Amino acid sequence: MPAKKMVQLNRGVGRPLFNNLNEKTVVAKLEEAFAIGATATEACVYADISRDALYRYLRKNPEFRNRIKLLRRIPILLAKKTVVDGIQKDCRLAFKFLESKCPEEFAPNTSKFFQYWLRHKESR
Repeated sequence: MPAKKMVQLNRGVGRPLFNNLNEKTVVAKLEEAFAIGATATEACVYADISRDALYRYLRKNPEFRNRIKLLRRIPILLAKKTVVDGIQKDCRLAFKFLESKCPEEFAPNTSKFFQYWLRHKESR
């Protein structure tokens, strides 16, 4: 008698990825949360999924981990843009920006500009 071949069919057996929630909707909510700097737990709460579901999704879609890293940079970029936009209107902000970006040239007590400014202020 010939041996019967076992044929495995994908019959939807196993745990659903997001508890029957629409995958595109869940991923969109996760992306939205990560884009405002959310932690994994916060993003899961926002998307109404468990952390385990997120990590299962990441194992299945490893490229999404890199997407999360990129999305988490958005608030930092927005803050930098706000600072750069504000420099044109606020000279104190501009100087603070220079202190942090060019400390060898503009840091207090070390820059030639600061020393000149301090001497000029004291001579008044």
